[in-house]
Amino acid sequence: MADTETLSIRADAPGRLPPAAPTTLQSIQLPLGVIVNADPEFSTEPAHATQRAWMSAGELDGPTDLWWQLARQFPESGLWPLVAHSLDDPHTRQRPWSDGELSDPTEPGRSAEEFFAATLAGHEEVDLDGSWRYPQGFPGLAERLRADADTVTLPRVGLPSGSILLVPTTRPADVLSRLGWLGATNVHQSGDLTVVLRSWEDRFGTVPVVVGFDTLATLSEAVPSSGEQLDRLVAEHYAFCPDNIDQGIDDLAQYGAEVAGKAIWNFWWD
Repeated sequence: MADTETLSIRADAPGRLPPAAPTTLQSIQLPLGVIVNADPEFSTEPAHATQRAWMSAGELDGPTDLWWQLARQFPESGLWPLVAHSLDDPHTRQRPWSDGELSDPTEPGRSAEEFFAATLAGHEEVDLDGSWRYPQGFPGLAERLRADADTVTLPRVGLPSGSILLVPTTRPADVLSRLGWLGATNVHQSGDLTVVLRSWEDRFGTVPVVVGFDTLATLSEAVPSSGEQLDRLVAEHYAFCPDNIDQGIDDLAQYGAEVAGKAIWNFWWD
């Protein structure tokens, strides 16, 4: 098996969700599934469709092969695969997928650079002030490390157990907005997360691979490994997900050492 695989990450249109019954998708056998519907109580636009994704009815112990098969078919299917994790609590199992804890689909309203600059200057409406870690403001975007925006060459890593989620979209970077995902809502809206993911997709070949109630994991083709470019990447990560540092390692340099050249990035929001 090859250590890397090249995938096309553009589809002409968002795909149609498969039925819940076991079926095939582009000749790929799918297990029994469920349709993930958004609860209208989380919507401010009643006209929006509530169906957001297809999800396998149970967790798969080894979803890796199925994920790669589905990712290969993305240009034809218009359905980007994710391994989905849930938050189980005493009142509601499998949040947010089972209870429809999803907002309206959104479109980004600014550029990634504008988002990073505003966040690190502490000028956001949410209670986040990155200016104390970056008193000089946002240091600028890390340089682009790849040329072709339509394909990615990714390390063929194994993925954790979980359900398979299929999200209709034309590019992987848009899945959080298409879902109306609220996992980072205490810090950022999905539109801002999406504009960052689009920028990382273009510059580093970054695609989302695992999503949970308040967690996200991505896989990248190329990542800065040292010097000023790594420092800039750390600033981007901090603006995107401050809890990784503020409630984790609490040191920018140490965090940089952890992500330097690493293909897998993990994010968690309180």
